[in-house]
Amino acid sequence: MAEDFTAVIATWQHFYNLAGSAAFTLAGLVFVEVSLNIGKVAPAGAQGDCAIRTRNSR
Repeated sequence: MAEDFTAVIATWQHFYNLAGSAAFTLAGLVFVEVSLNIGKVAPAGAQGDCAIRTRNSR
């Protein structure tokens, strides 16, 4: 029974690799986009925790 399960799961390995790679790529692109557009995410006069943290992290 365990051998059958292992054989079935092994056929899905490429799909999981592709899905994981796509997820990490998209997360990285979101980070880059936010970094490039930090002025829109946290404007200079904005109040709040997120704005303060982003201004202090430069």
